[in-house]
Amino acid sequence: MGLFDKKYCDICGEKIGLLGNRKLENGNLCKHCANKLSPWFSREKVASFHTTRTLGTVTKVLLDEDAGKFIVTRARDLAEANPDVLDFADVTGCNLDIDESRCEILREDKDGNEVSYNPPRYEYSYDFYITIFVNNPYFDEIRFQINSSPVDITPPPMLRPGINAGFNPENNVEYRNYKNLAEEIRQALTQVRQDVRDQIQQAAAPKAAVTCPYCGATTTPDASGCCEYCGGAVNS
Repeated sequence: MGLFDKKYCDICGEKIGLLGNRKLENGNLCKHCANKLSPWFSREKVASFHTTRTLGTVTKVLLDEDAGKFIVTRARDLAEANPDVLDFADVTGCNLDIDESRCEILREDKDGNEVSYNPPRYEYSYDFYITIFVNNPYFDEIRFQINSSPVDITPPPMLRPGINAGFNPENNVEYRNYKNLAEEIRQALTQVRQDVRDQIQQAAAPKAAVTCPYCGATTTPDASGCCEYCGGAVNS
C-alpha cells in the first residue's frame, strides 16, 4: 500500500481526506469521528495525575488531593488503561449498598429426600457496592464492587435470623472489614466534595474590610489574605 493510497475510517467507513486521518493502533479514524471522542480519550490528564491516596483493593479509588481529582480503576498501568480522571467537584453523592442473598439449608430425611429443617435454616451471602454519583455530560454514576468474591456466612443453628435475634453479620470479620473499607471510600469522597463546596462558598463570601497592622490602611484582603496596599499578611 502506497503512502497516498485512499484510506477509509474504521468507524464510519467514509473515505478520509489527505489531511483528515487520525492514525489508530489498528486502523484509521476520520476527523468527524475524532470530534465525537470523549475528552478522556486523551492521556494527558492521566499523565499529570499523581496519586496521593489509594482506597480499595481490587477496584481502587485513587485520589490526587493536590489537584482535586480522582480515578476509579482496576488497572495497574494507568498510562495503558487511560481511565477517566474526574474532579472532586464532579461528585454529587456517594452511597454504600450491601446486597444480601440467602439460600435454604436442607437436610436428608430417612427416605433420602431433601427436606427443610424445622424451623428452616439458611446460609447468607453478601456483596458490597459503592455508587458514586457525578455531574458529568457522559455518565451520571460509577458503581463498583468492593469485595472480589461473596462473603458467605452460615449462622449456627441457635442463631438463625428470625429465630434468634442474636445473629448479626457484622460479627463476621470478613463482612466487617469490607463494610469498613466501603465506608472509608464513601466518607473520603463525601469529604473531598464538601471541602470543594466550602472553598467555593468562602471565595464567594463578601470580604470584610480590616486595618492592616503594617501600613495602617483600611483594606480588603486579597485571595492570599494580604493587604492590597503594602502586601503584608493581614490574615494569619
